[in-house]
Amino acid sequence: MSGKKDAAPEAEYLYKGIGTRAFERRFNLADYVTVSGARLKNGLLTVELLRELPEAMKPRRIAIATGGATWSEPRARATSRRPETAGFFRS
Repeated sequence: MSGKKDAAPEAEYLYKGIGTRAFERRFNLADYVTVSGARLKNGLLTVELLRELPEAMKPRRIAIATGGATWSEPRARATSRRPETAGFFRS
């Protein structure tokens, strides 16, 4: 984005609040983000961004079986990580 003031006859001002010099501003967009449109209205720049993720990166739904599901491998024994139940502290 860049901007510059149109050439106009120089007027004498008591105070210039906003600088009238040329400017340039650059933005780095994230991966998979594209600019779909931009408009300047009443001095406000609005940029419309569109994020398009590839199918491989989109979240997926995985069905979880409940009830009578059986495992072919034996389950690992659950252990507690709390020191009170691991025998570190004795009463």
